[in-house]
Amino acid sequence: MARVSLLIIVSVAVVLRVLLALRGGQYYLVDEVRSYRATTFTLSLYHQDWPAAAALLFEGAHPGYTVLAAPGAVVRLLLPDGTAGERLAAALLGLYSAGIIVAIYGIARKTGQDETGALLAALLAAAAGSLFYYARHFVPYDSALLLALLALWLCLEARPALWRLIGGGVLVTASFLTYSGGWMLLAVVGLLLLLYGLRGSWPARAGEIIRRGLGLGIGLGVVAVLVLALARVGGIALEAYVNRAAAFSETINHGSYAEGWSLVWEYLWHSEGLLLLVWLAGAGLALWHMVRTRRWNAALYWLASLVLLYGLMAVTSSVLLRFVMYGRLARQLTPLFILAAAQGLRPLWPRGGWLRPALVGGVLLLAALNLYVPLAQVFPRDVLAQQAARYPAYAPYTTLISEYRLDDIAARPPNFEAAPYLLVNMLNSWYPIVGTQPLPAGEVLYRAPHPVQYRPYQYEGYPYDQRALIQGSVTGMLVLRPGP
Repeated sequence: MARVSLLIIVSVAVVLRVLLALRGGQYYLVDEVRSYRATTFTLSLYHQDWPAAAALLFEGAHPGYTVLAAPGAVVRLLLPDGTAGERLAAALLGLYSAGIIVAIYGIARKTGQDETGALLAALLAAAAGSLFYYARHFVPYDSALLLALLALWLCLEARPALWRLIGGGVLVTASFLTYSGGWMLLAVVGLLLLLYGLRGSWPARAGEIIRRGLGLGIGLGVVAVLVLALARVGGIALEAYVNRAAAFSETINHGSYAEGWSLVWEYLWHSEGLLLLVWLAGAGLALWHMVRTRRWNAALYWLASLVLLYGLMAVTSSVLLRFVMYGRLARQLTPLFILAAAQGLRPLWPRGGWLRPALVGGVLLLAALNLYVPLAQVFPRDVLAQQAARYPAYAPYTTLISEYRLDDIAARPPNFEAAPYLLVNMLNSWYPIVGTQPLPAGEVLYRAPHPVQYRPYQYEGYPYDQRALIQGSVTGMLVLRPGP
């Protein structure tokens, strides 16, 4: 019965992610342009141009995603319709997002949860908005997170076999190569792999830590040898590549260092809503149960990992001023929250009465609230194509003014008053936002919410003051007929 329930949860999650991808939205995020590298990589493999394929892996950031996005590139190359190819490719790659749910279930089972508790963890994961809306985009965040969780699933045992440790090292290293911005989570994962389930005397524990470290190190070494071999085939100077990667990391500073400690919570609130309160309540119950019974379980590891990961985020951003926090980084807390919450909520299950249906029904309701907005979204590229065909004699207009954007200049034509129609705010993004301008008077012929009005998107580089301008000035994507 548990396997059937898991199959239902995962099947619904897959269907929802396919629908999400088919609704469009690809290339809304700036970083999605990197997915074109996967297409070129796939073509190089097809033509057996091994040096070119190897060299492409070292062209820009996140080489692991070039490999993991290759199945989507195959779909795009096989379909002549560009839009259909993009959407079906995103639907296929969205399976990484659904795989996170399965991985969380597996980790819960591996760390002592019974089937009911693990199913509760899977249900909480399926309801999480932060694990959902990226599934339509060509970005590495879901695939990297899945690899990190698979490392936990593979190795979290009292005495993991050497082959598991080597596999864990491979997966952690592959996750870093897929998205290096997830290094804080990977540091926490590495500590969990070293410390989970240690027993016996202190010398015995130290010996086990050394054994685990060696196994994980071998896995890292396997990937390192592969990288060296690929660099040699592609004619790449690794030192120069590492220097470029380090220089690139220094450019990821859009946003505010100071609000890093609070942005995490703001993002989770706007992506999860009341589900965040369920997580906090479940985590609190898990801690209370352990303290009351003096019986420690896996929740101790999840709670400690949450504190450590959040501490890294807060200190490196708001104290050391080294890393700006983004929504894509804050969401790395989500699996840890879910695993801790499921541990705390599980004891409520056998009590029967109204608690059990209330818990399941409440989570399903919160899932509907979290997932509806991304599923209903339309995006500027599609809306612009539709409305420009319907109102060809138009002028573009935007209520936000940003710097360093040529299309913003085009969106503020000096003679817009003479245009019979204005297509308003049909841009993907504005950055940096330096001001606003009022919406001209006229009749609104079409209105749809702009994706940036979905608050989680605002935590990808917009500091507080710019988020306030978005919330105050963007009333949607509009077709306006100017007039009194």
